[in-house]
Amino acid sequence: MADQDSKKIEHMVTCKNFEDVEPAKELFIKQGGKITDTRTLYPGFTVEMPKDSVSTFEGNKYIDSVEVTGEVSTRK
Repeated sequence: MADQDSKKIEHMVTCKNFEDVEPAKELFIKQGGKITDTRTLYPGFTVEMPKDSVSTFEGNKYIDSVEVTGEVSTRK
């Protein structure tokens, strides 16, 4: 039986500017996200989130776009 709570999707988040990266990260962490990488060439980061939770960030003042990059399984 698959554990649905352990399945997360990796997303690439692009912020509107570099000053928005830290506040955006805090929003994702508060919603159960795990930051896995921070970009330095452009304002963004990679986050692991439960499948259906990212839509709550659409239209956020810090975020320009959120794209799915892959599925992550924490099952062993």
